[in-house]
Amino acid sequence: DEVWVLSEGVITAAVELERLRTEACKVTARLHDWGARPVVPGTAPMPSERPLAAWAAFTREAADALAASGALDVVERKPLPLEEAMKLLLKDAGGNDA
Repeated sequence: DEVWVLSEGVITAAVELERLRTEACKVTARLHDWGARPVVPGTAPMPSERPLAAWAAFTREAADALAASGALDVVERKPLPLEEAMKLLLKDAGGNDA
């Protein structure tokens, strides 16, 4: 099964439900430059307070890409509950229920 997010009749995101349930995580890290927050497909910014920044990563590959972006230091990953991951995915992908 897959989760598809539609926005104005266009699929803006598609993630396998099992991957979202088992791989979604919150990535928290210190930024080398706060003005240069990395934008990585499959991630969404989360509320955070300086000096830390946080993102939701919807797959393991997205979390790995964020960590490897070169913009972060002291990266920490924590599991993200499915319900929270779904809400963030809808919000980030422009779903109507966000």
